[in-house]
Amino acid sequence: MRLKHVFLVTAYHDAPSLNRLVNKLLEYGSVFVHIDRNSPVKMSDLSLREGVKAYKKYKVNWGSFHHLKAILFLFDKAMVLNPDYVHVITGQDFPIVSADDFDNFFVGHEGQSFLDFEPVPEGSWLQERYCYYWFTDCILHPKSFDFVSHPVIGKLLKWQNRLGIRREHIGGFVKNEVYKGMVYVSLHHGAAREVQQYVARHGSFLRSLRTCLIPEEFFFQTVLVNSPLKATLVNDNLRYMDWQFRDGISPCVLNETDYEAIKSSGKLIMRKVSTQSDKLIELLHGKEV
Repeated sequence: MRLKHVFLVTAYHDAPSLNRLVNKLLEYGSVFVHIDRNSPVKMSDLSLREGVKAYKKYKVNWGSFHHLKAILFLFDKAMVLNPDYVHVITGQDFPIVSADDFDNFFVGHEGQSFLDFEPVPEGSWLQERYCYYWFTDCILHPKSFDFVSHPVIGKLLKWQNRLGIRREHIGGFVKNEVYKGMVYVSLHHGAAREVQQYVARHGSFLRSLRTCLIPEEFFFQTVLVNSPLKATLVNDNLRYMDWQFRDGISPCVLNETDYEAIKSSGKLIMRKVSTQSDKLIELLHGKEV
C-alpha cells in the first residue's frame, strides 16, 4: 500500500516549468500550488487536473512573512486530506527519483521527518534576522543582503541599534531555542500535526515572525526541534542544490552537466530547474516528461 504524499508548491514565474512539475508530481501524490500575486503567471496558465488545487492569494516580497503565510495556507488545505507526508517545495523543483522509489524511501523511514536545522549562534547575522524588526511586507527589500545601503532599511536598522531595540526571543522561544534551516521540508503526518497544533495554541509565535527577515527559515525548525518529536527528525532536507554562482544565480539552475552529481547525491528532489534543464530531466526520467 502506497503512502499518501501531498506537495505544497510556492511559485512566482516560469509557467511551462511549473506545469511540467505539477503534471509529474501527480504520479507521486496530490499537489497544492500557491502563485505569488506579484507574478505574471495567471491561473489560466496552469493546466489544472484532478489532484491539483491552485491559489493566487498573497503578494510575496522577498524575505517577507507572506511567503510563510502562503505555505501555511496551503498546509491547512493539504492537512484536510490526512496525508502521510507533506513536502514543501518551489515551482523550480523537480523529483530526482521515480514515484515508486520516492514512496519506498518514506516507507522505509516512516515516522521520520526530513529537514535541515542548526542552532542560531549568539551575535550572528542569523540572530539579527529575528532580533531586529524587519518590515518586509510593507518595504520592498532588495534580493540581496546589502541592507545597510537601502535608504529606508538602513535607517531603520541604524535607529534600532542606536536605541538598543533587540528582541531576545521569537514568541515563546528564547535565544538558545531558536533554530534555522531551509523551509523546504518533508514532514511525517505526526510532525505536520504538531506544527498545526503549536500554531493554533501559540499566536505570539506567528506574530513575532511577522517582522523577522526570511521568517520561514525559523518556522518548522524552531517548533519541531523543541517538540516531543525531536528524536524523529533527520537533519537532511533531501533536496539537491548547488550554491555556486552560475550565470549570476545562486543556487544555480541545474542542467545535464550536473547529472552525475545529482544521481550520486542520495537526494530525492532537486532545485533549481527551468526550461534550460530539459536535457537533465530527460536523463533522469526519460522522454515522457
